Amino acid sequence: MVQVYKALNEIVIYKQRIPVMVLPRRLSIYIWLFMCFLAVADCLAATAHDSNPASAIATIDRVLTAWRHGDAHALAELYEADGDFVSPTGVHAVGRLAIEGFYRAAFTNGYEGSDASAKILQSRIISLDIMLVDGEWTITPTAASRITQAEAGLFVAVLHRRDGVWYITALREQSSATTFVKL
Repeated sequence: MVQVYKALNEIVIYKQRIPVMVLPRRLSIYIWLFMCFLAVADCLAATAHDSNPASAIATIDRVLTAWRHGDAHALAELYEADGDFVSPTGVHAVGRLAIEGFYRAAFTNGYEGSDASAKILQSRIISLDIMLVDGEWTITPTAASRITQAEAGLFVAVLHRRDGVWYITALREQSSATTFVKL
């Protein structure tokens, strides 16, 4: 981000002092105004850049697709290398290998073939490359799965964009509540 301010006899840009004593006073004011314009333009560009959360939320859709295919590896690849997951029962998996192992065990224990859905309740852009997503999740038994009861709860996901791709940094699921209650 561009940081510009005018001291008595200098302009400071990115912590570098540029003397303007040799410039006529009117020209130094124009330079200062131009630098202020650049700073404002930089701030506006930063907030406008990918302010639509759709590309980040598409990561949640890829989680659901991988779940429906029973693909533990594809699920784990949606996480950052050091990402972590906490299940509704408190199981904490850190790193892609552990996360893949968790999902593989879940699919082996009857969840393979079940249907999963998620509803985004709210998303919040923390910075250009960090997003917080809150939502509801459900897992529904199907004829192909061995689970017999539907499950539901809330989730919180922290997503991080790296090289233009959104990854899950942290995912927390719980089942003690199934919807938000706004105060």
